[in-house]
Amino acid sequence: VIALGIRWLPIAKTLREYRRDAFADDSRAALNVALLAFPQGMAYALVAGIPIKYGIFGSAVAAIAGSLFAGTRFIALGPTNATAVLLFGAFAGLGYVNADGVAGPEALALLPLLPLFAGFILVVA
Repeated sequence: VIALGIRWLPIAKTLREYRRDAFADDSRAALNVALLAFPQGMAYALVAGIPIKYGIFGSAVAAIAGSLFAGTRFIALGPTNATAVLLFGAFAGLGYVNADGVAGPEALALLPLLPLFAGFILVVA
């Protein structure tokens, strides 16, 4: 990790100081989190009116990206019910939700931009 020039990432310090005996406990914790996070992400995807696979992807990407940039071991990342409702409301307000409450292809095309815009606003503010 350090050879790649990313020693400023918090995970670089974690990898340097990682103990082999912690791997079994960390693996069990990862399995427990996955067993909760993936079904939860699927449910929130349904609430947002988007396909279930996006909830699974969102849970996985949040866990991986969060572990790279988080400065603590005790962090909870992933989709939430509040963001799912806000996402559905944004798509409905733009007219991208059909009568069945499902977001159309236009909404799915905008989906990757929403976290980028939210992150930009958080950094600027």
